[in-house]
Amino acid sequence: MASVSAFRISTGTLAHLGAPIVAAEQARARGTARSDGRVVHEIRVSALRPPFTGESAYWRRAARSVGLHHTTTDTAVVRRFLALETGGLCTDFRMRESARLLREQPFLADATVRSVADDTGGVRIQVETVDEIAAIIAGSFSQGRISNLEIGNENMFGDAWLLALHGRDRALEGRSAGFRASDFQFLGRPYQLDVQGDWGQRTSAWLVDASHGYLTDLQQIAWEAGIGRAGEEVPVLHRGDNPNDLAISYRHFSADAGGVGKLGNLRTPILLGAIATDVHRQPQGSFAVGRNDVRPDTALANQYPTISRARVTSVAAWRNLNFVTARGFEALAATQDVPTGFQIFGQLGRGMPSLGGASDVYMLADMLAGAGSAKTYAGLHLITEGRHENGQQRWNGVVSSGRLSIYWKPNDPNVMRSWVETACGWRVQTPFQLALSTQSQRLIGYHGSLFGARRLAGGVEVRHVFPHATTRGDVGIGAFVHAARLWAGDAPFGVDTPLLPSAGISVLGAVPRGSQRLLRVDIGAPLRSRIARSGWEVRLSFTDITRTVRLEPGDIAGAREQLVGPDVFRP
Repeated sequence: MASVSAFRISTGTLAHLGAPIVAAEQARARGTARSDGRVVHEIRVSALRPPFTGESAYWRRAARSVGLHHTTTDTAVVRRFLALETGGLCTDFRMRESARLLREQPFLADATVRSVADDTGGVRIQVETVDEIAAIIAGSFSQGRISNLEIGNENMFGDAWLLALHGRDRALEGRSAGFRASDFQFLGRPYQLDVQGDWGQRTSAWLVDASHGYLTDLQQIAWEAGIGRAGEEVPVLHRGDNPNDLAISYRHFSADAGGVGKLGNLRTPILLGAIATDVHRQPQGSFAVGRNDVRPDTALANQYPTISRARVTSVAAWRNLNFVTARGFEALAATQDVPTGFQIFGQLGRGMPSLGGASDVYMLADMLAGAGSAKTYAGLHLITEGRHENGQQRWNGVVSSGRLSIYWKPNDPNVMRSWVETACGWRVQTPFQLALSTQSQRLIGYHGSLFGARRLAGGVEVRHVFPHATTRGDVGIGAFVHAARLWAGDAPFGVDTPLLPSAGISVLGAVPRGSQRLLRVDIGAPLRSRIARSGWEVRLSFTDITRTVRLEPGDIAGAREQLVGPDVFRP
């Protein structure tokens, strides 16, 4: 939902197994016994805090100074994700799936398991998890002043819930304050509850959402329900480097509820379900946004209609996926689970005029495919949606994106990654522009204000990790060549650009060792001359990138038919 800050997709998923879910890894620990068909006589869980040494110790002292104390994850939290129980049968599949889900938790850096044979023919399961550094301290600057500051803890009291407070000072919305909270084991089950709020001079927004996402074939159902409202949200349309930008304010309300269920006890499941949505976006006014002022403006008046969507949508999916555990594909040395196989997902919905919605048909198709191993891997994700209103000749709100990523890891310290990404929009009924580059794949060296309706981007990166440089964290270096191109299409103030390449080097770090979060400093320059506002650039970024297998760039995701909460219906 666009009215509040983005939040993490639910990763607790296995409440309907009839047994808690167990952490396990793909038999990579020495002494692991083959577990298929053996009885579990004992389960031992060891939860470890991050190794607070070196730079981590300084971070810990800084966090403590503002009241952010680290508490190691409670072993009871880990046990609730276990797919095995004492006295039950153990299978390698359940162990692999459980380890993958544990690694998906934002408060855990890694999870391992050993199944050890005992003297009576059964097995003892030994689980070990390592926490991420839980403190959240983030900020951003705009025009030489702090525009956003957030402080919080991602694993309060070791009980798998997040609490963060923020303050903002933005030109359009003014000053505001708020919070976000997530309980990753809501009601003591692997459900997720998200609550967010923001209140200020010219804006207010809140959201409440509960979900049980479908992330493994061990479960039978998934569901989600949520409601949210924004008193004022203000998307901005950029007109270039010198003219003032334009903005339009919306009052926004959204609610949804639905779920999917698996047919039979299938390892390649068919999922069927439905979702009901109610979305209203009403324009309130338009503005011109200068460097130091915001004033009313009529340029966007009556340019965008009131959006009213009351709809019931059927959901269907076929899934034939497994997962490969790899290290260092995205992060420096962290474990990452990448999908292999194929899945296809679709939605088909009809508007409900009797409930205040438009008389329309909505369609969405989503395809994910992957192949390879921990050494060589290729993944493809394609997703397209659109709507057709009765009485109209053309489809509108057509939004499409695709991404192909290829990884080659000849040995443990080295990796080469290449990618191609597309994003397109046609006749989008809300303010819509695609930037030359995205937050996660920003094209370095081009500073001009360039936007369009269609984007093609890609790149090649090589990276080397120094495994023994320090015991305090992971350190690496890299080199990259990126390129992107825009087509104006029907985006407001869109432009056509030539292919714009750039190149540079990166210094990479992760603290502590094995962390799923990556700090990188990029130094680069454009490779095409005579482009306005282009030149050398130094960029600093800090991201958690191993949990972005299927996430779209924010500018294309924001143009889609928005649900309230996490999209648990894309398995």
